[in-house]
Amino acid sequence: MAARPRTIKNRKLPPNLYPNENYWRYRNPITGPVTSINRPLEEAIKLARAANLKLAALVVDDGALLTLLTGDRLPTVSNLLQRFNDEWLVDKGYAARTLEEIKFKLERYRQDLGNRLIGQMDVLTMAEYLDQFSLQYFRSKNSKPKHPTLKCTDNLPRSRY
Repeated sequence: MAARPRTIKNRKLPPNLYPNENYWRYRNPITGPVTSINRPLEEAIKLARAANLKLAALVVDDGALLTLLTGDRLPTVSNLLQRFNDEWLVDKGYAARTLEEIKFKLERYRQDLGNRLIGQMDVLTMAEYLDQFSLQYFRSKNSKPKHPTLKCTDNLPRSRY
């Protein structure tokens, strides 16, 4: 998700550095806590840039470096899907067949995307992943395009679309 646009006076600030009246605040992009920096603007910018460079390696890779340094593991899609299954899906009261289909799809997502970090998933990545399914269905060489839930039972000629 893109960050909120900065105001004109704050555009020169590096990412994760924010003004707070008389001092500056740096937000850790991985864990989220905010640290106050009671220094002049130039020093605060240098500190924020240095912190961003150190944290960039933690965000870019698979999180192994962060696990080594802090012992914390970044959340993955697999963890998110498991939590969805345990906390949300159980209480909804779906029919058995519906639950079976939902769990089938969740398992497919877990196999395809399970080891990705949540921070690495964005709208474009997810759209590209989901597009492969619609293209497989609607652009198949062996079948004519037709509505997925409608079946023609009469002997009338079918339209192409």
